[in-house]
Amino acid sequence: MLQEGAVQRGEQARGAEEHLYVAGVLVHAVPTEAEAVRSFIAMLPGATVHGAAGGKLVVTLEAATTAAILDQLTQIRERRGVVSALPVYQHNEPAARIDEEEDYGN
Repeated sequence: MLQEGAVQRGEQARGAEEHLYVAGVLVHAVPTEAEAVRSFIAMLPGATVHGAAGGKLVVTLEAATTAAILDQLTQIRERRGVVSALPVYQHNEPAARIDEEEDYGN
């Protein structure tokens, strides 16, 4: 049983600062199905296909919760023609910081 105010499945607790979650995913598809897989992924909210060659697709997923990222990843993995979908990168930060310019000491 969760205590009051606990976060379940990566959802934001009430009053918590909103975050943007980003995952880099390498998708391997059956080469003959790669274009259909690419089209399917491109239709997912927050998904971008950055490149594809020989059945390999480089994808980023963006969402407001980790649960939404996991749901997108599950949809991709269950798509006909997908051999594997492996997250290779994950990042999150407060949504309010997305438009801020970083000062890297230059």
